[in-house]
Amino acid sequence: MDTDSDGFISFSELHSVYGGSGVVLSRSPSEDRCGSREKSPFQLIKTGRANWKTVSGSLAQFNHQDSLVKTWLPKNTTNPPVMVYAHDGAGFTEADGRRVSMFREHGFATVSFDAFRMNGLDDPKWINRNVSNIGKQRMIIQVLKGAIGFALDSDDFDTKNIFLYGQSNGGMAVVNALECVSGDDKIRAIIAEGMAAGGLGKPNLKVPVRLYYGNQDNWGGVREDDFLWKRVARWMNNKISIEDWVIRQKNAGNDFKLVFFQGAGHSFHSGNLTAVERKLATGKSVTGYIGAENGVVSAYEKALFDFVNSRLHK
Repeated sequence: MDTDSDGFISFSELHSVYGGSGVVLSRSPSEDRCGSREKSPFQLIKTGRANWKTVSGSLAQFNHQDSLVKTWLPKNTTNPPVMVYAHDGAGFTEADGRRVSMFREHGFATVSFDAFRMNGLDDPKWINRNVSNIGKQRMIIQVLKGAIGFALDSDDFDTKNIFLYGQSNGGMAVVNALECVSGDDKIRAIIAEGMAAGGLGKPNLKVPVRLYYGNQDNWGGVREDDFLWKRVARWMNNKISIEDWVIRQKNAGNDFKLVFFQGAGHSFHSGNLTAVERKLATGKSVTGYIGAENGVVSAYEKALFDFVNSRLHK
């Protein structure tokens, strides 16, 4: 597999990784929303759905000295705001690196990691084809909660201005993370791009939340109109669509917003908008969309930082 110097997967490889993936969600009774409390060795266990597996046992913890953890500070700046980032279901890819770079270019410190490699899983294509969303999300959130704690305790960051950002499975991890840490009054906002439709759950949140989707994001769907924000599948532990969850949160007085970008599919930073054909277990083929047309990433960045800057504690 071709990677750059930081271990990111190239765009061409990313398309290959996503192209073969199905989205199957499963949950074993021992799994909880905040990762794992088990002491037994890490292992992959069958879910009962085809060849899909979830995780069991002790999961990798956050360690700021781990080579798979990247902590970055802008030069000539004292106590910058910080963004803690959770990657998607392929591990930390080149697209994830571009999202992190956006925040760096806007003067933010960043904390990011690769939870899958930290657990000894270093083949993104295999992970996407064999590990369930809930298994991926539990690995991510186990590291994420430590990363948030690190940001809250650090003297290097402005701990009044902490932002959480995740893509796809990482999006589901960041919206659940505040149930796993204290100090949520210092989290200024939660940002999720192309958040997975199911997995850990859809909690009530008082922190402002923005959910960004491409208008063609049907990733992992069984039909071309099976959009992520509308999707409810029979195997989901939380049988409510993202669209309806947002409505419920708004009705409860919480600051939630669902934002769409025309000419985009899943993962805006994964190159030009591309149609990827995927064969389902039934033998039927379905087309999913990844990437974005020219100008979408710039429009997304502007909308994103208009929101982020409005949330900065002065």
